[in-house]
Amino acid sequence: MRARQRKPKGQGFDELYAAADARRLQPTASEAALERILNELGEGALRGEFKREWPFEGWFLDFYFPALRLAIEVNGGYHRVQARWREDQLKAAALQARGITLLRLADREVLGDRERLVQRLRNAWREALRRQRATGVREQRAAYVVKREGGRASRLSRTPTCRTYTPGSTASG
Repeated sequence: MRARQRKPKGQGFDELYAAADARRLQPTASEAALERILNELGEGALRGEFKREWPFEGWFLDFYFPALRLAIEVNGGYHRVQARWREDQLKAAALQARGITLLRLADREVLGDRERLVQRLRNAWREALRRQRATGVREQRAAYVVKREGGRASRLSRTPTCRTYTPGSTASG
């Protein structure tokens, strides 16, 4: 299991982004599984819309959807250690202060019942959209919406004005 550590003080975004490359190349089993699931949802509708190991105020976010301001953290057993739990609480507070919705998933949730996992992802997606609308805080227009079929939400799909996000640049189509 790979240790999760906070960034060294004084590093800028570019240095952190470079450091995140090593983390991206060595995902935990749960992170790799969640990435596969996200890339398969909606016939690949989310592919390229999330960032892995995204630097954020001294931490790395396991998954981050910049257009939606949604962070997903996959928690292994090491998150039950009290010192790690305190760091997780600080991270959650920092994300909330920045208007970013956080979904925490346990390893067993990612590797277990897929339907239940997808439902949790959908609920987090809706909550992030709701928060965006309520606060007006956006990094750019969300690229996906929840489609409704037969009165219930069934899958995520692209909107006609899908845009991608590239760090350090403006949104492009």
